[in-house]
Amino acid sequence: MAAIMIKKIINNKKSIVKKKSLILFAPGVHTGGGFVLIKNIIKYLKNSLIFVDDRLKLDNNNKSNTKVHIFHSLLGRIIAELKLLIAYKKNKKNIIFCFHGIPPFFIKKNKNIVVFLQNSLHFEKLNYSEYPLKTSVRLFFEKLLLRILIYKVGTFIVQTPNMKRLLIEGLLKFKKEKWSKIKILPLVPLKKKNIITKQKKKLDFIYVAEGLPHKNHKRLIEAWVELAKRNITPTLTLTIGNKYSDIIDYIEKKKKLHNLKIKNLGQISQESLDRQYEKTSTLIYPSYSESFGLPLLEASFYNLPILASELDYVRDVCDPEQTFDPKSHISIANAVKRFLDLKSYKIKSYKIKSYKIKTYSNINFINKVLDIK
Repeated sequence: MAAIMIKKIINNKKSIVKKKSLILFAPGVHTGGGFVLIKNIIKYLKNSLIFVDDRLKLDNNNKSNTKVHIFHSLLGRIIAELKLLIAYKKNKKNIIFCFHGIPPFFIKKNKNIVVFLQNSLHFEKLNYSEYPLKTSVRLFFEKLLLRILIYKVGTFIVQTPNMKRLLIEGLLKFKKEKWSKIKILPLVPLKKKNIITKQKKKLDFIYVAEGLPHKNHKRLIEAWVELAKRNITPTLTLTIGNKYSDIIDYIEKKKKLHNLKIKNLGQISQESLDRQYEKTSTLIYPSYSESFGLPLLEASFYNLPILASELDYVRDVCDPEQTFDPKSHISIANAVKRFLDLKSYKIKSYKIKSYKIKTYSNINFINKVLDIK
């Protein structure tokens, strides 16, 4: 009888033990690749506390989640960090998943702090003069915070071997004990089978990227000018949002001056982007700094040939049809010409190999994060 009572007490204690769940902390994440990834992750999260930027528009949040808005200001950020501390103290088994790449301000060093590093600019050398003043100041302080708070991190998540190398060289060169805490988990919003569309391709090239300097739009446009001088006039579709007015004005000026076949769609939804992939023949990707390069994978879903920078981040993900020096518009133009010559300017049936690294869909990625010890 006593043995049965003891067993019941043990079972009752087990039943009230708090389970581990995920606290998603994502201040500042509301555009670009980060927006695509977080929107898809939140769709699959359940019974979680999620701190999201108040500018992030969500239409797919599971009702079991508790959502906390982070207002876009210094005070709003500090308030959110304090709320995060309070939430964590309620159950210290929870995983604090810092989606924005910066460890929490007020929580002490902890094995349950997981930082998702998806911006290589946080630990690469930067030429701040290339960036607008506001962006330069933000990047400077983000890099500084990461350096100061990095000792708190239990696990780092990156998406490619190149990002792991950059992280070690940039921040962890003399902290070898942290190297084993770097996990490579490439997150792909949705695993699709390769899509072969029978639709006639109306457009030649697409470049999916925001208007930040490292995305290298100016050299790409210079390459299109060079091609026009050689009487080669392929179409180019861009996705630069309205806030990047300087680069948009530059493109419009060059477009009119040289009669270039360039169209900027602005910032578009994933559904609209999918339709563009179906209409476009080839992805071109001249960026010279990426943590992952999600469009490289998206292009493979649609069996698009890829022309890209000859850089490690590209080779981690795919084997492009042609490569070029991203810092030379002549090299970019020559690669485009080689590609068009090989294809006789007629797009034929093209079969992309499966992408090179093991990737994780949303739910598998979440489970991997929760399994971190």
